[in-house]
Amino acid sequence: MGNRVGGMGNRVADLHSLTKFQEILRCSVCFDFMQSPIYQCHAGHALCSSCKARVLNNKCPNCRQQLSNIRCLALEKMAKSGTPRHFLLRNFRERKVGVRFQG
Repeated sequence: MGNRVGGMGNRVADLHSLTKFQEILRCSVCFDFMQSPIYQCHAGHALCSSCKARVLNNKCPNCRQQLSNIRCLALEKMAKSGTPRHFLLRNFRERKVGVRFQG
């Protein structure tokens, strides 16, 4: 029998990666997955465009700093890369064929 690709260690790593992906892309106000445009305050707290339009006094709900129209391009790129399920499947395919995802 040949070497198995994957195993319990990889499943745990995948679950951890999926959990982190979900945590990072959840709006800190409504807890939905954020999609472009994603905004952030000067301290780096991110929120979705729907919540940005509804916050009181245009202040960050986390730190109360004034919000401007600063976009979080890194999170927008992550959000465009696919859903958390897509992210998990892509990681599985990378290990199966032995290549690393670039991009």
